[in-house]
Parts: sequence; structure tokens; C-alpha cells
Amino acid sequence: MRILLTGGGTGGHTIPIVAVTQELKKRKKDLVLFWLGSGQPEEQVAKKNSIPFQKIVCGKFRRYFSFWNLADFFKIPIGIFQSFFLILGFQPDIVFSKGGYVSLPAVIAAWLARKKIIIHESDIVPGLANKIASRLANKILLGFKTRSLSGKYIFTGNPVAREILKGDPIKARKFFHLSKNKPVILVMGGSQGAQFINNLVHKSLGNLKQYQIIHLTGIKNTSSSGSIKKINNYHSYVYLNGAKMALAYSVADLVISRAGANSLAEIAARGLPSILIPLPSAASDHQAVNADVFKKEGASVVLKQKDLTPRKFIKIIENLFQDKLQREKMSHRAKGLAKLDAVDKIAQEILKR
Repeated sequence: MRILLTGGGTGGHTIPIVAVTQELKKRKKDLVLFWLGSGQPEEQVAKKNSIPFQKIVCGKFRRYFSFWNLADFFKIPIGIFQSFFLILGFQPDIVFSKGGYVSLPAVIAAWLARKKIIIHESDIVPGLANKIASRLANKILLGFKTRSLSGKYIFTGNPVAREILKGDPIKARKFFHLSKNKPVILVMGGSQGAQFINNLVHKSLGNLKQYQIIHLTGIKNTSSSGSIKKINNYHSYVYLNGAKMALAYSVADLVISRAGANSLAEIAARGLPSILIPLPSAASDHQAVNADVFKKEGASVVLKQKDLTPRKFIKIIENLFQDKLQREKMSHRAKGLAKLDAVDKIAQEILKR
């Protein structure tokens, strides 16, 4: 079976593709994969997972005024043209798109080539590329159950790599140099990092000495302060791979995070209480909408970035650690939101003829 993959631009679109392809490879020994994307990070991820990759020209959709919108608009036809001939050469049985602006030329080309198209939308509010692609798709797989499902809309949940569900706390404490005597806070801001969260944590460290902190700063938002890294209870990393993330989750007592769909899926899968700080500039405010689901279920405390100060941030953390019952309730509610069979369901839908 031949499957064309497309999607990328951020880890939010590439990491789920890897989780799905790992499951597909288990089910289909004769599987042939080919990935179309714009470059980083998907090219690097594809190479690491031994998936042939081809870079295509893509135009980015910006929901604000920019002269780059005009230039990028003319890139789309070029990307469609490239994708069309690559699809004719590869002859896929299925085209699976994870969304992002990089996926649209390939989806349009697949539709022109009369190929079966399956897309997956992680967020409650779909991205612009997936809104357009949904008109051309044969199946639309949903990460959140947001509508009365019928026809081509199928609720699967968001895929989480099986590796994330593992993680030995003993190995984790050794790897991160953690004590058993202090609670652990895991701070993360998505694959690119979150400058606001990074600054907030750094300003608050002096009043968080009773906790141990594992901080994922992200590639684009690494702190330049050497003195911060010398604080004994603070451990910062630019990036952690799947196995190391599993270790971090295994010892975390609380997660502080943005509200991207993949992060939420992992938090739920691990059943962890969380403080969510949605990215205010996210398209259509989709992170706030995602976070609201967790808030309404009692799984997370949701804070607005514009209202957040170090003093308020510290107080909320202290209140949570003083209330063990609330943390246990949040953990239980988070587990209730997990869709641990999402990878299986997505693979099943892709492999259906």
C-alpha cells in the first residue's frame, strides 16, 4: 500500500504524523510512504524516521496584513504543480494530511489527480488550510468531538505516540538529577517554545525554590541567562525527544503549558494536572478554545496571558500544591479526556479501502 503524507511547519503538525506512521508500519508490512512538505521541521523528522521526503513550494496564510501574503499567494500554484507531478509519479492509494499551510498544495493536487484524501484536524477551531482542504477530502478525522458526526466527519481523538505513555520515574530522577523530596513542575511551550512563559518562569524562580522545575525553552526562545541555569532546582532544555519527554511526564506533579492540541493530548494521556496559558496570537484563538474544554472538565487551571504576573503565577502554583485533593481531581478529569486509542482509529480509517 502506498501512502502520501503531507503537513508540517511546526511540531504540532509533524509529531502526530510520526505517531500515525509508526502504527501503520506495524499493521502493513508492504507499506510505502512518501512525505511532501516545505522543509523544517518535517524534513528532519521524515529523515529521522526513514521516510522519503520531497520539498515543495508553499505559500503561508497570514490572518493579518502583510505584503508577504501577496508574494506567498503566487507560491501556491507552483506548489500545486509540483505536487501534482510528484503524486502522478508516486501513485498513492491514500493521501493523509495533518494540516498546516504546507499541506494545501498537496491536497489540491491530490484532488485534481482524483486520489482519496483523508485529513486530520487536531484543534476545535480548524486551521485555514484544513478548512479549505475539508471541501476536497473524503474523510475528516477530528481530534475533538465538536459536532454531531455524520458523513465524512469521524471523531478519532488526537494521536499520542506510544513512547510517551512509557517512562520510568527512577530513570527520570537520575536523568534530570531530581530529588524525591520536592515536587516536580514540567514547563513547556510547544515545539517552538514560548517566550512569555520562559520569562514568567525566570522571573518567578526565586519564589519557587520548594519545587523542582524541568523547563523546555524551545528552539527559538532559549534563555541567554547563564545564571539561571546554575539554580539547583531548575533544569532547562531546548528540546527533549519522545523517550526523554516520557521520562519528564513520569515524574511531573504539575504541567505548565500552552494549549496546543498535541500538548493537551499528551497531558491527558498521562493524567496530569495542568496550568494552561493559551497563546493569545494563535489563529482564531484556537488555543483558548482548546483550553476551555479542559477548564470546563476541571482538568486544568486556565490563565490569560495578558492578566498574568509572576506574583499571581506563583500564588496559583502554591495553592495547587497545598490542595492535594484538587490535584487528584484534575488528574482524574484529565485522564477522562484522553483518547488512548486515537492512533489505532486513525490508522484504521487510513487503511480502509
